[in-house]
Amino acid sequence: MKIPSRINVKFIPTLLHEFEFEDVDRLLELNKDLKNIIKDKDKRPYQNAILRGSIVLIVARIENFIEDLFEWTSAKIFFNLFDDELNHFYKISSRKFNNPISDNINKLFLGIGIYNVLDRIYDDPKKNKQLVTRLNELVNRRHDIAHGKIGGMLRANKKYAATTKQVVYWQIFAKKFMYLLEKTVSEILQEEKNILL
Repeated sequence: MKIPSRINVKFIPTLLHEFEFEDVDRLLELNKDLKNIIKDKDKRPYQNAILRGSIVLIVARIENFIEDLFEWTSAKIFFNLFDDELNHFYKISSRKFNNPISDNINKLFLGIGIYNVLDRIYDDPKKNKQLVTRLNELVNRRHDIAHGKIGGMLRANKKYAATTKQVVYWQIFAKKFMYLLEKTVSEILQEEKNILL
């Protein structure tokens, strides 16, 4: 999965959020080096905990990015509001946004006049559907991990487990999703709202 180029990207915080994925990289390195840290034969419970934690962290990064993108977009649309009025608006809107599942993202941006933002990322509805399916799969995986069973069941049930390959895949997906969403919102602001970025 290739991450899109940053050409014509207007939302600077995306670049800042990209650096937040360094924590995931560190967890992956720790997972790799676990054999030197723990002499015990069965390292799987520790590795699984690190990898599951990485998935939770990836979803948290996406959620934080969307909140920042929403605030930036709102400030562009409602440029005539005072800072305290904008902050009040953010608080009201962000209460409704408690995780980055596709319906919540669409509802959040609908509140500022951007209709079905996730259906507008690609020109191809099939690609948009695949993107939304993957996003929801990642968020649901996070829910399974964060709210799932504890103890031995975590190792026994694949629903609550994670692999290094999965974490790397989801990290690349998250970065790509963030770039694509940022690009889409920027284009909508320029084309539909006639806002100079």
